[in-house]
Amino acid sequence: MLRFRSLGSGSSGNATLDEATSGGHTTRVLIDCGFTQRHLEARLATAGLAPAMLDAIFITHEHGDHIGCAHALSRRQGIPVWMSEGTWLATGARDYGGRLHIARDGET
Repeated sequence: MLRFRSLGSGSSGNATLDEATSGGHTTRVLIDCGFTQRHLEARLATAGLAPAMLDAIFITHEHGDHIGCAHALSRRQGIPVWMSEGTWLATGARDYGGRLHIARDGET
């Protein structure tokens, strides 16, 4: 089963929670992370979740209202982050402590 939940969409921040459940296991991916940690945590709480329950973060592009607290959240919670190389370079090629994955066209 797939479930999508918008946690916010607009110039003040963007984030969508995607959940896939199969065989009793749920995988949660946050698409964009465009809020402060405090605001994101509050929005996740409305869905009954905490940041530690996220399996990954996928950043669509480098605008602040999409990347927001992704770096800090990844470092704090140990969450893997996926983005294109261009997005990573545009955000200052920050160190994600080995949790950064570069998404490439045509790769699974």
